[in-house]
Amino acid sequence: MDKKSFGQTFCGEYYGAMMKDKSQRGAMLNFYGQDSQMIYNGEECNGLPQIARKIESLGYEKIIYKIEDLDIIERPGCYVMLIFGALQMDNSDEFRFTQTFNVVQNQNGGFYIQTDILRLIF
Repeated sequence: MDKKSFGQTFCGEYYGAMMKDKSQRGAMLNFYGQDSQMIYNGEECNGLPQIARKIESLGYEKIIYKIEDLDIIERPGCYVMLIFGALQMDNSDEFRFTQTFNVVQNQNGGFYIQTDILRLIF
C-alpha cells in the first residue's frame, strides 16, 4: 500500500472511531500501544493508562471531523502524518485543528500510534 492510501485508510478508521457514540470511545485505545504518548491541546499523556483517562474525560457526546489536508512521510517501519481540518463537538461552533501522528509497526506487522499531538486552533 502506498503512503497516501495508508494515510487515508488510517484517518478513515481513526476519525471514524472517534465519531462513534461516546460509550464506544474506549475502543480508541486499540490504536495505541503501551509506550504511546499523546499531547492533547497542551496536556501530555504518557502510556495507555494516561491516554485512557484523557479519552474518557472528553466531555462531548458527539464529534464530527472534516479532514481537509493530509501530509505524510514514509520511513522504514513508520509513517509520520500531519492532518489539518475542522471539528465540531456536540452543537458548538466548528473549530480548526491540526494533529500529528507517528504510526509505527509493531512486532506482529501491524501498526499503532506511538505519538499523537493534537492542537485546537481558536
